[in-house]
Amino acid sequence: IATFQKLGSEAVKVGSKFEQTVTTLGALKNATEQTQLALENQARALGEQTLFTATQAAQAMQSLARAGLETNQIIGASGPALFFAGAQSFGYGEFATLYALRRFCCKFFRYEFRGNNCFDCTV
Repeated sequence: IATFQKLGSEAVKVGSKFEQTVTTLGALKNATEQTQLALENQARALGEQTLFTATQAAQAMQSLARAGLETNQIIGASGPALFFAGAQSFGYGEFATLYALRRFCCKFFRYEFRGNNCFDCTV
C-alpha cells in the first residue's frame, strides 16, 4: 500500500509542476483562456511526441517566450526546436538559448527572421 501511495504522490507532484509551468508560460504572454489552452495542448503533445516530458516542453516554450516570440511563433517553433534538441542531444534549455541568440543576431544585423524555421535568416 505504501508503494501505491508514493506513486500517487509522485503523480500529483508531476501534474502540479506541469500546471505551474504552463501557468507561468501563459503569464509571460498575457494569454487569454483560449491561448493558454493552445499552449498547454502544444506542451502535452510535445511531451508525447519528443524525448522530453510535457513539463520540459512547457519550460522550453517559456524560454522562447522570454526570447520575445509571439504565441503563434512559440507554438510553431517549439516542435521543431525540441525535435532538433533531442536529435542533437541538447537539453531543451541549451537549444532555447541558441534559438534566442540566433533571433537576436538576425534582428541586430537587420535580417528577416522566419519564426517557424529555427535558424533561418535572410537578407
